[in-house]
Amino acid sequence: MTTFLTYGQTIRIHCQFSNGGEEVYGLITSKSFTDPTLYYQTYRQFKAITNYRESLFQILPKSSFDINDEMNKTSGNKQSLRGRAKTEREQFEAIVEKKKGEDICFGAEVVFKHIDSGYYICGSEDCARSGVGA
Repeated sequence: MTTFLTYGQTIRIHCQFSNGGEEVYGLITSKSFTDPTLYYQTYRQFKAITNYRESLFQILPKSSFDINDEMNKTSGNKQSLRGRAKTEREQFEAIVEKKKGEDICFGAEVVFKHIDSGYYICGSEDCARSGVGA
């Protein structure tokens, strides 16, 4: 049994924090194709979680996804970018396949892909304006 994380491995992202002396346990979940939002689901006992599949993510090597950014910014004809997008996607899939099963070194940049929906976790350096993260 390996103690290292490997590319292509399926994981759950658990979190724990202290809230007024009480330990709160939770995990990151995502609903599905229709709702790409991430949720922090708390639990008292892990075995009581009924939506286990919603918390499964695959670890993949980080890529640039430059063409995706360009396509999102372009308001005009995106047809010219589709060929480049297909090539970039095929290159990324080849990299993923080549690295599958390879140990992930400490400090390596990775991305997390939700198993059921196929969405990637993305973050923002902006702080929340309200709520717990503010």
